[in-house]
Amino acid sequence: MHAVLPHQTEVLPGERELVKFDLEVAAHSFNVHYYKNILKIDSKDPQLPHDMMGRGNKLAPEVIVKLALQFLENGDKLYQDEIMQGVKLHRQGQYHHIMWENPSQNVPEDSRKLSSVDAVCSMIEPLESRKYRGRVRSWEEVKGSIAANSAFHQIPWMEYAWREMRKIKQPNLKEITCFSKIPKEGIDPETRDAIIDRAHEALHELERTHGYKFYKNSESIIREILK
Repeated sequence: MHAVLPHQTEVLPGERELVKFDLEVAAHSFNVHYYKNILKIDSKDPQLPHDMMGRGNKLAPEVIVKLALQFLENGDKLYQDEIMQGVKLHRQGQYHHIMWENPSQNVPEDSRKLSSVDAVCSMIEPLESRKYRGRVRSWEEVKGSIAANSAFHQIPWMEYAWREMRKIKQPNLKEITCFSKIPKEGIDPETRDAIIDRAHEALHELERTHGYKFYKNSESIIREILK
């Protein structure tokens, strides 16, 4: 069930929606780090694990309570404004988005590479939390969309990501049904631990700030994800 706090009028996602979104953020972060590792991208991004740390990260309370509305029934349609507000907060605060939008030639090459990998991941991942980006795209569809959907300075980097990523075996993100199933292969143990720790930390923060009780919830889908 979704919730409305006594001092608020907006609809908030329930514990099930928040835990499911948290897991998908962790799966996406794993995926970006997987390609980052294989492609040897030495990004100096100060907000790693990807999407999970720093201003505007997807697990920050003010962001996650908006983005997780996608998991409510017809949430992507009923709460489109709120969801896009969350997307805006995320993009305005995160280093990799700021660098990606910056046309300056002084932006480090590895920042460009990581941002382009992130952009391609968002198109090929079979994740529910990507509904605002449209359906999952094939590699050929990704290639065909680059010129139309990228700023001029982004095009060569999108072409780089498309060319290199398609050579690499994609992780099966559908197999990540709980935090413990985030693969150990493809990323270093420290990054995997950091992703899982941050996912739990975000839920504990929501318990403090919004009164949720994730770790006392007996609902089977929540217990399964938290394993």
